Amino acid sequence: MLLNLYRSLWGYRGFVLGSVKREFQARYRTSLFGALWTVLNPLSMIIVYTVVFSHVMRARLPGVDDGMAYSIYLCAGLLTWGLFSEITQRSQAMFLENANLLKKISFPRICLPMIVLLNAGINFAIIVSLFL
Repeated sequence: MLLNLYRSLWGYRGFVLGSVKREFQARYRTSLFGALWTVLNPLSMIIVYTVVFSHVMRARLPGVDDGMAYSIYLCAGLLTWGLFSEITQRSQAMFLENANLLKKISFPRICLPMIVLLNAGINFAIIVSLFL
């Protein structure tokens, strides 16, 4: 059963990768900064949390003297939560959003969750690379 699932995904890898690319481009096409928004939004979030918690509120982790440790701890949790949140929210409506595609084309339905996972993974990789 699981092997058939992998085979079907492998057979439609062009469809999945094309959909991921198309969705990534469409996501930022209408925004003012375009794909730059993928970088600016999380970078600004990291900077704001770092400044607020390490400098303004002077939050510290127990047993750690470094003021930036709490900001790193907080941002790591928030970025991971953002990945989980994006996957959960987009997965709830993916079959409704792609209803026309499901009616017109015959393909394994597992491709749609894979597209959501890959898009969220790409966004998360960009954000984590900025964070690191």
